[in-house]
Amino acid sequence: MQRSTKRATQRNRAFYFNGELLVLATSDQTSCPICNEIFSSLSSKAHRVCCGVAICFTCENNRRLQMNYQQGDDDVAKLSRACPICKIGKDKHNDDQEWILNRLKKHASNENAWALVQLADLASDDGKFSLSLELNDRAAALGHPESYYNMGVLYENGSGVKRSWKRAVEWYKRAIRSEGGHENAKIAFHLLKKKIIRMQRKRP
Repeated sequence: MQRSTKRATQRNRAFYFNGELLVLATSDQTSCPICNEIFSSLSSKAHRVCCGVAICFTCENNRRLQMNYQQGDDDVAKLSRACPICKIGKDKHNDDQEWILNRLKKHASNENAWALVQLADLASDDGKFSLSLELNDRAAALGHPESYYNMGVLYENGSGVKRSWKRAVEWYKRAIRSEGGHENAKIAFHLLKKKIIRMQRKRP
């Protein structure tokens, strides 16, 4: 979400075709279920929309390389295109945005913080800021750093909630103090502090 309440372009989070979604996010997982590599930072794992499980980028990249060499409709090729965790095949849901949305809702109903943030971003993109606030608040209660930043943006802009720069600063600070820090939150925090100082200087 950008500071104008939409998703930040510099954030490496995106929907991918064929029923997959890869994002930089955090969760209760501490290691990759495939190779058992310990997740060392927020940028070391990618969630999958089919099952909501995160795997390390090394395993994801290896799987994609294998997919490039496995063409056709035989069982080996189909297996290479399937999710390594839940085994749902990519071909089954070609660019099915409704399926993706339903999977996110299912994960969110189980209080999956990653899915809640994804739905919150989509709500903001549609101008449904009150819903975005609610979803981000739920994700924040689960300790998701991205939701802290999003809450700061919503409060700073007064989107879906009464504008409060004080609350925005508090949320940005929480994001900055989270695991691995949050670069967008650091930028937003410093810009908002400058804005507050300018406003204070203008007062008689």
